[in-house]
Amino acid sequence: MSTTAVTKQVRTEVDIEKLVAFIRVGARRMRFNVAPELLDALLQRLEDFARRNRVRLAVEFVHSDRTKTLRFGVSGAAVGATIGAALGGPNGAVVGAVAGAACGVLVAHTKLRISFGDVEPVLELV
Repeated sequence: MSTTAVTKQVRTEVDIEKLVAFIRVGARRMRFNVAPELLDALLQRLEDFARRNRVRLAVEFVHSDRTKTLRFGVSGAAVGATIGAALGGPNGAVVGAVAGAACGVLVAHTKLRISFGDVEPVLELV
């Protein structure tokens, strides 16, 4: 049996539900690359799942490489600016871009591990 983790992409709300389905069936050695704009929705969904099923969630901050930090920061700024502009015009775009960039950099340095009880992590979101 291979010990290499299988990597899946999470790019839509449907992918979030697929991730939760993996958790429900007890999938092991899985990694999920999550789009930065979906992180809030994903964390909310996982918190709900963990509360109902007594699953332990642990958030770990890791050192990220420069490319990943830049990519996530720029993506966050673009998403934040778009939402800010839609809600608050030019001023909202500026505030949204700054907030989005900060969230993107934070996401680039965050790893979420999902464990069942005290066993080793079975799923990683990177």
